[in-house]
Amino acid sequence: MGRLQNLKRLLITVRYLKPIQIRYQFYYRFLYPIFSYLRADPEYSKAASASLTWEGGLTNPKTLIGDREFEFLNQPYSFENDIDWEISEFGKLWTYNLNYFDFLHQESLDRAVGLDLIENYMSWDKHNTGNEPYPTSLRGMNWIKFLTRHRISNLEIDSFLFKDYIRLSSRLEYHIMGNHLLENGFSLLFAGLYFKDQRFLKLANQILQDQLQEQFLGDGAHFERSPMYHSILLHRILDCINFLKLNNITEGIYRRLCNTATKMISWLEAMCYTDGSLPMVNDSIHNLSFKPQELLSFARSLNIKWDAVNLNESGYRKMINPPFELFADFGNIGPDYIPGHAHSDTFNFEIYFEGKPLIVDTGTSTYELGERRLTERSTISHNTVLVDEKEQSDMWDNFRVGRRAKIIHLDESTKRVKGVHNGYSFLNILHSRQIQQISDGFVIEDQIDGRKNDNIKAEAFIHFHPSVQSIQIVENYIRLDEKGLQISFLGNISKLSVEPYSYAMGYNKRSEAKLIRIEFKKHLVTNITKI
Repeated sequence: MGRLQNLKRLLITVRYLKPIQIRYQFYYRFLYPIFSYLRADPEYSKAASASLTWEGGLTNPKTLIGDREFEFLNQPYSFENDIDWEISEFGKLWTYNLNYFDFLHQESLDRAVGLDLIENYMSWDKHNTGNEPYPTSLRGMNWIKFLTRHRISNLEIDSFLFKDYIRLSSRLEYHIMGNHLLENGFSLLFAGLYFKDQRFLKLANQILQDQLQEQFLGDGAHFERSPMYHSILLHRILDCINFLKLNNITEGIYRRLCNTATKMISWLEAMCYTDGSLPMVNDSIHNLSFKPQELLSFARSLNIKWDAVNLNESGYRKMINPPFELFADFGNIGPDYIPGHAHSDTFNFEIYFEGKPLIVDTGTSTYELGERRLTERSTISHNTVLVDEKEQSDMWDNFRVGRRAKIIHLDESTKRVKGVHNGYSFLNILHSRQIQQISDGFVIEDQIDGRKNDNIKAEAFIHFHPSVQSIQIVENYIRLDEKGLQISFLGNISKLSVEPYSYAMGYNKRSEAKLIRIEFKKHLVTNITKI
């Protein structure tokens, strides 16, 4: 891509940002280093760990697997001597996870071991990644829970932690916003209670009152539309509710958190397949968040009640037609100003059959910039249509989106949903997709409209779960005999082929699987039925 095209892409991307994001980007890049150098440290507030209570909550998966041996993102590593808290060998997300200190709350972690790790971190004098606002926020909450649970009163630790929160208070992530800013707010709430510090509590209240309103949609979904991040944030909100309730604070922000949790749980439950799993869309990764049933159980322990809801504002839809379950995305990339976890996946769908995954999203196996990251965010990695080998939406860098598809028409009933998107308007083309529930399965109809000539190359993709081994092509249909299924194709079809692809089983973990590529012109009807 040439310089002019790169500049155009950048301008399109920046156009969607909020003024506050641009303002804080400028401030943190150019002015913050000066002001932070000149700023005097405020007076230390004594911690209240002896008078606070923390108990319950969820037990984290085991990531401290030995003496100075950790496993994050399916990548184990043992430090031979001292822990390098800035290790970069496995990518930034691995380093982030090391700095979160989630392992303080894994099953049967010895108090002395946890305390030793905290002191080891404090003795490290090369902190960079760990000082970033996001890991600071998560680490702070984990330390406070650990110190409070074990009734540890340590002036040196408290002083270190207090300075962390002073730094966080001056580097709130308004340049990013989204889930990062919410985590800043949750963490400051913990700090305000722990240090009995009104400055932290005031900041937390400002952030949470504003962002809980901003970031959750009418159907309860977090506005980044990632089931995994929704689950992570729900866990955090439940932790906040638990901490406040245990310490007899049940007014103000407590009520707001409870109301938000109720809506979030309703949406999460509506998104679940019958086996309890979630669609792996929008940077969702297997086993990086608590399972829905664990979160629902935690919510019940806090006496939170919720009602069933229909998926709506999130753009996601579910159709249940036993033994089929279909999930589909008929929503916009969003939110406009922070689409970092979005993929080029408009009209993407998944299907479970007899309670097991059949047609799946490719998923996410890395956040590291490179060919794999770009591929997993691209149109061809989703169960939708690619036109003229161009992307529906322009995914670039690790978390950037330039030009993006918009839903310009949506029509639906109980057993049918139809939408039109303009992601190919730069080609003078519109793509419409209708999904219709029928007695023995589903019919998916794609229409490519716009250009007068008939040489529009369209390709539809269907990605199968690795468990699907045998795919037989017979003329314009395929048989999945081991599953007792048939998928037939009608329309102006030029080629039907079976190809390999890499399915993301987790971060840094992929499995070979098969996809169907259907090359067609103008119109395609896909029937997915039992034999």
